[in-house]
Amino acid sequence: MTNKPFDWFIVLMCVVLGGIMLVAGFTMGQPTRIVIGVLFVIMGPLSFIALDTARKRRRK
Repeated sequence: MTNKPFDWFIVLMCVVLGGIMLVAGFTMGQPTRIVIGVLFVIMGPLSFIALDTARKRRRK
């Protein structure tokens, strides 16, 4: 894993935004917001892993 603070910041923001969307979806009773929140929470770490593997491939 690369120790780049910017990557971690992006992942953190994705997870935080997803969490906010999830809470908003549950409190307002809107399923679309819940789905978007879950997608954001999953996308954050996945994009980080994808970027990391792409960088490792490029180095070789």
